[in-house]
Amino acid sequence: MATITLTDDEAIAIAVGQNAVWTTPMFTVDTGSKDAMLKAAIRGARSLLVRGLAIVRDGKAIVADELLSLAHGMLNGTGTVVVYATADPALMNAVGACLYFHPCEHDQWVGEFVRQEGVRELGVLSAAQVTGVIQEFCRHTLAEGLTSQQSDAPVSLIVAAAPRVGMPAVAVRQGSMLIGKFVDDPADGIRMAGVGAQDPGSSLSSAIDEVLVAVAGDAR
Repeated sequence: MATITLTDDEAIAIAVGQNAVWTTPMFTVDTGSKDAMLKAAIRGARSLLVRGLAIVRDGKAIVADELLSLAHGMLNGTGTVVVYATADPALMNAVGACLYFHPCEHDQWVGEFVRQEGVRELGVLSAAQVTGVIQEFCRHTLAEGLTSQQSDAPVSLIVAAAPRVGMPAVAVRQGSMLIGKFVDDPADGIRMAGVGAQDPGSSLSSAIDEVLVAVAGDAR
């Protein structure tokens, strides 16, 4: 898979140029601050121009069509599959990098690997490749488990359809798997509710398919 790397600033510049919002997290920019967002967009536009990913037309930075096409899934917000590790009891707060899959045309997806250093890698995958990547991560977690330098608590790998509330999700730990969905609990906030799979190995494929279909539809 050929990939392109963008900084948070560059992603924000692309979104601002399209009067849209980049739907995945920005770890290095305060997205709640208009001033911080404006400065990030200016830095990002300058960087895109230097890299040859945009040109100046009528005094504005115009992003290359190929890059806009790749970024479409992050800008339209139609749905996303998110894969992340967490040690939080509510299974919401990510530990480290996050992996997102955005459906696009012709049974393809755009994968977006977002690191906390403020860098994201984008690339196109087939539906079969997306399924394979997620299954590989989950099967490794089932067999070997996950650890975190930030916490001694057990770490889960979450595969969820986003926006997450009411959508199917899977939580995998070493030797166990929870299948369910995220709910908005009045007392505890947004958290995952579900049942443990009696045979995680055999249930994994169908559980992942349910998440992918919830985002991409039966056409997947």
